[in-house]
Amino acid sequence: MVLKDKVIIVTGGGRGIGKYIARRMCEQGAKVVICSRNERNLEKTRKDFEKQSNLEALIVRADITLKDQVKTVIDKTLEKWGKIDGLVNNAGTGGMNPITWADDGQWFAILETNLHGLYFMTKAVLGAMKKGENGRIINIASHLSKTSFPCYTAYCTAEHAILGFTRSLAKEVAKDGITVNAICAGLIDTDFAKKRTHEMADQLGLPQRDYTQNVINAVPIKRLIDPLEVGSLAVYLASDQAQAVTGQAIDINGGILVP
Repeated sequence: MVLKDKVIIVTGGGRGIGKYIARRMCEQGAKVVICSRNERNLEKTRKDFEKQSNLEALIVRADITLKDQVKTVIDKTLEKWGKIDGLVNNAGTGGMNPITWADDGQWFAILETNLHGLYFMTKAVLGAMKKGENGRIINIASHLSKTSFPCYTAYCTAEHAILGFTRSLAKEVAKDGITVNAICAGLIDTDFAKKRTHEMADQLGLPQRDYTQNVINAVPIKRLIDPLEVGSLAVYLASDQAQAVTGQAIDINGGILVP
């Protein structure tokens, strides 16, 4: 088990990619703290993990855009396990926000969670992490971190910014033995991805099933990516085997974007 006894916080871990990352890390021996602001998702995740005795997780309800709740996550982690070895900044939101929309709410909501939440969590966790060695920060981004898509200006802005944050912080904390990397995920088989494709189909006036199939056909491997595949990549980056990997934006997109 490559993560045996590592203590790792996964934000947005109540569903989707975050839940599968947490599962993979638990399977590799990690003690995982799963936080989310959605109580229903957390309760479902709690029950799912309890069914598998080898998955050791602490469930914490928290909104990472609020500093006091971020502190609660850190305090509860240290109270239970006494250290923090890693952080997976997975919590995020997305959606359309054409520049012509009168309401600016979507713009601020996306940037608040995807950037401010990531910043608050990372800043809070580094204080504890610097006391140890081989700390790991893993930021979950998107293939849209490296390209663009119409009507998703806020989401693309946030995702591009995550890579700038990753690269700069990696150099800042390298002296402390901490690595910082981003995973740029493509079309993952989650409800989030399905919602985005349905959203775009409606915008274009196309049948959702036909548009979704067209999207899949555009991926060279001709399928959506299993979220457990993202989890396996996160496990590697969190392990001692990745000590020399830092400041990188690693693609897992089925070939839909090749630099």
